[in-house]
Amino acid sequence: MSDTIGKSRTASLLSCLPVTVLVLLLLPANLFGQSSQPVPQPDDTRQPIRFNSRLIEHWYDSPKMHVFMLLDGVRIQQGQWRLKARDAVIWFDEAAAAKGVITLGIYAEGDVEISGPAFPEPRQYEFVYLTLATTGEIERSSQVDRELSRADTPLFLRAKRMRQRALEAQPQPPLVPEQTPGTAETAPAPPESAPPLADESPLRIIIRPRDEMRPTTMETSVENGRRVTIWTGGILIIYGDMELLADDAVIWTNDDEEVVAKVGQQPEVYLEGDVVINVGREVAGEVETSGNTQLRATRVFADLDRNLALIFDAQIRAFARGRQIPLYYYAERARQVGQGHFLAERGTFTTSRMGHPQVGLHGSSVELIDMGGRDEVTGEAIRRIRYDIRNVVTTAHGVPILWWPKMSGDVEQHATALRRVNLTQSSSRGTGIESQWHLWRLFGIGDEPEGFRKTYLNMNFYGDRGPYVGVESQYLRENFYGNLLTNLVYDTGTDRIFGERLDAPRKTRGRASWQHRQFLPRDWQATAEVSYLSDRQFLPEWFESEDQQAKDQETLLHLKKQPALGIESFSLLAKMKINDWQTETQYAPRIEYHRLGQPLWDTGAAWFTNNTYQYSEYSPDEDLAIGDDSPWSNIADTRHWFNAPLQVGFVKIVPFVEGRLSYFENRIDGRGSDVRTFGAAGFGGSWYLTRQYNDISSRFWDVNRIRHVNTFDFRLMQADTNLPSRHLHPWDEPGSAETKLVRGIDSTDVYQAGWRQRWQTKRGPTQRTVDLVTFDMIATWYSDVREPRVSPDDDIARNNITADYSWQISDTTSLVGDLYYTTSDGHVRLSNIGLAVVRSPRFTYYIGNRYIRGAGASMLTFGFDYVINRKYSMHFFEQFDVGNDNYNSSTRVQLVRNGESWKTIFSFELNPGRDESIFLIQFQPIGVPEISLGN
Repeated sequence: MSDTIGKSRTASLLSCLPVTVLVLLLLPANLFGQSSQPVPQPDDTRQPIRFNSRLIEHWYDSPKMHVFMLLDGVRIQQGQWRLKARDAVIWFDEAAAAKGVITLGIYAEGDVEISGPAFPEPRQYEFVYLTLATTGEIERSSQVDRELSRADTPLFLRAKRMRQRALEAQPQPPLVPEQTPGTAETAPAPPESAPPLADESPLRIIIRPRDEMRPTTMETSVENGRRVTIWTGGILIIYGDMELLADDAVIWTNDDEEVVAKVGQQPEVYLEGDVVINVGREVAGEVETSGNTQLRATRVFADLDRNLALIFDAQIRAFARGRQIPLYYYAERARQVGQGHFLAERGTFTTSRMGHPQVGLHGSSVELIDMGGRDEVTGEAIRRIRYDIRNVVTTAHGVPILWWPKMSGDVEQHATALRRVNLTQSSSRGTGIESQWHLWRLFGIGDEPEGFRKTYLNMNFYGDRGPYVGVESQYLRENFYGNLLTNLVYDTGTDRIFGERLDAPRKTRGRASWQHRQFLPRDWQATAEVSYLSDRQFLPEWFESEDQQAKDQETLLHLKKQPALGIESFSLLAKMKINDWQTETQYAPRIEYHRLGQPLWDTGAAWFTNNTYQYSEYSPDEDLAIGDDSPWSNIADTRHWFNAPLQVGFVKIVPFVEGRLSYFENRIDGRGSDVRTFGAAGFGGSWYLTRQYNDISSRFWDVNRIRHVNTFDFRLMQADTNLPSRHLHPWDEPGSAETKLVRGIDSTDVYQAGWRQRWQTKRGPTQRTVDLVTFDMIATWYSDVREPRVSPDDDIARNNITADYSWQISDTTSLVGDLYYTTSDGHVRLSNIGLAVVRSPRFTYYIGNRYIRGAGASMLTFGFDYVINRKYSMHFFEQFDVGNDNYNSSTRVQLVRNGESWKTIFSFELNPGRDESIFLIQFQPIGVPEISLGN
C-alpha cells in the first residue's frame, strides 16, 4: 500500500514540474537578490588600478559619479592582484577622489577569476561585487572606448542592485553568491554590420609591388568611359581598410589619371593567383597595421561599390578571441552578397590551416556574417562573426562521426552547438560515446534566451550499460535563479559502488531535480526544491561526487523573511519524502522565528532567541534496521540566551546564560508526550599578545622583520536537562541548517582552550605582509562522553586536541599539516601533512600523507605536472595506502602531445577501490575542447 502511495505522489509531482518551472520563469524579473561571503582583496593601496576590455562605454550617473561598462574580456589589476571576467560595471566617485584616495566600486560577472599572492590558487565566482582603493592613479584601455549611457541594460541593473546591497551593508565584506547561480543574463546583442562610410570625399587606390623579387608590369586602356588596368608580376592594392594581394589583377575604375573613385563609382577588380584579402587594414599616413579577418583564394571577382564578390577556392580566416585561436572557413566557391556577408555550398569550418583539415564541420550550405564594422564615434574596428550551417557533418581525417540538421552561433563567443564529444573505454561501462550539446543552438537559436545559461543536452551510449540522455539548465534573472537537471538511462549493466558489484535495481533509471530561489518584495525570499531518484544506487553510480559532496536530495518549499540589516527572521518550511530509501524528517509545516543580538537598554548585554513549531514525522530508510516511522507529532521549542561582554584588564570575557523549554507529543519509547527543560551557563573569553622583532632578516628565506601574534581563547559551559536526547526521536538531520531540537541538547560540561599563533613577515618588492607560519591548537574536554551526540553543535563527544600548521616557505613552496588527537582513548584519529611546490612554470609537484584511523588508512600521495617541451607535457598522480597491507589506492598517468591543430592524450587510470581500470587515447582539436575522440 505504501509503495502505491509513494508512486502516486511521485507521478503527481513530476507531472506538475514542467508547469511549475514555466510559471516561475514567467514571473516578473524584479523579485530576487543574493547572499554574501568574503572576497580576497589587494593588500597594497599604493599601486595604481588598471582595467581594460574589448569595449568600454561610460557616462555620468550623477554630476561626479562616472560609470564605466566593460564588455567582452575584462581585466582589472592592482599590483599582483588580478581579476578576470566576461563583463563588468565600475563606479568612480570623482568627488571622493579629489580628497586624495580613489575608490572604485566594481561589479563583475561571467566566469570571474580572482588571483593574487595572498592565496595559492585562483578563486572562481559566477559574479562578484567589491571595492578597490588606491592612492595612485587609474588607467583604462580598450579597443573601443565611447561615451554612451547604458543605464537601461540588464547588466547595469544587476550591477546597480548588488552595489545598493553592498552600500546598505557597510562595513560588511564584498558580495558574492552563497551558492553558484546559473549565470548572468545573456550579453548585450552584437552590433549590426556597419554600412560603408558615406564620405563624399573620394577614396584613393594605392597600388604597390607585392614584393621586390619580381618585376611588375602594367597595361592600361579606356573602354566605355572606364579605365581598365592589367597588372602582372605580383601587386598590392590598398583601398580604405582593405588590402588585396594577388599575382595578377585587372582593375576597372573611372577615367581619371590619378585612379580616384568617387562615391558610387568604386572600382571593380579581378584577382588571380595566390589571392590574399585582409579586411580591417588600417592605413594612415602611409603607416599600415594588420587586419583581423583574412581571405585567401585562387580567383576573386569583386564589385567594391556594392560589396559583391565571387570567390573560388575560398579560405576565410578569422580570430576567435574567446578561444584565442584562428578559425578557417573553406569552400570551393563562395559568394559575397553584402558587406561581410558570405554564402557557399559545401563549406567547411575548422581550426586547421591545412587544405584538408584533420577535423572539421561540413555543411551543404554555409552562411557567414561579419558583424564587425567601425564604431560610429571612435572609428575603432569591432569584430564579431556569426555563422549558420545546414546539414552539419563532423569529420575526423575525412571520416564522418556526427550529423545534425542545423547549427548556428557566434565565433567571437566561441559558440558551437556541439560542446563536447568523447569516445571512452572503462571496465565498468565498456566502450562508449559521450556528447554534450548546447540545446538552444540545436534548435537554431544562436544566443540563449534572456536569463538562461548552460543549457545542455547530454546524449551518451555505453556498450555495457545502454543509452543515456539528459538535460541540464541554469537560469538567472534579476530576482531569481535556479537549475534543472533530468537524466534517463536504459541500464543493462552492473553497478560498482564502493568496490562492490551490485545488479541494477531496474533497467529504466533516472532522476529529476529542480532548485529555484526567488527574491520577493518586503525582504521575503522563497526556495523550492524537487528531487526524484529512481533507485538508491543511481546517484552513487552515475553521480558519485554529487552523492558524496553535494547537499542532500530534498523536496521542499521554504519561505523566509529577513531584512538586509535586520536582527530578526521568520521562516516557514514544508518538506516531503518522495524517495523511500532516504532517512528524512517531513514537515507540514515547520515555523521558526529568530531574533539575534537584541540590545538590552545601555547595559552592553544582548538577548538572543530561537522559537520553533513543527508538525512532523521522522521517516528512516525503510531497508535499514533503525526503527519505524514516528507518528506525526506536534513539537514546540523556545530558546533564550543572554550574554554581556566585559573587559577585565587585557582580557575580554563574555558570560552567558541559556534557558530552553520544549514540548514533544511523542517519545521514542511510546510513553506519550513529555516536556523538556534545559539550562546552561558559562563564559568565554580571549586576549592576545604580540611582539615585533625588527632585527630579524634573511635573504635566503625572504624574511624581513618578524611579528609574532598570539591569540588565547577559552570557553567553559555547564548544561543540564530533565529529558536526555536518547528518549526522543532523532528529529534533526545531520548537517541540516535548521535549529537543533534533539541532537546535542543533553546534560554535559564543556571546557575548551585555544592558542593560535601567527608569525608574520614582509616580502616582495612591495613589502606586503604575509603569514610566514601559522600554528593553532585547540583542546576540548566533555564531562560526558558516553553518548555520541550529547555535545553541543551536534559534534561527536570526544575529548580531543586539534592542531593546524602552515609554513609559507616561499611564494612557490608551502608546507601544511593538521592533527586530530582524542585524549579519551589516546589515539590519533586524523592527521595530514603535505608539501606543495611550484618549481617553475613547467614543473609543479605535491607530496603528502593522510592518516585516517577509522578507515585504517594511511594514504601516501604524490603527484606532479611537467611540461617537457613545446610538444609534450606529463601528469602523474599516485595514492598508496601504506597502512593497509601496502594497498595501491589510485594511479593515474597522462601524456599529452600538442600538434599543429591536434592534441593527443594518452591516459591510464587504475582505481582498485572501485575495481575499475581505464585506458584512454584521445585526439582533441587545439582550441576546440568540446571535441575529443578516442577510446
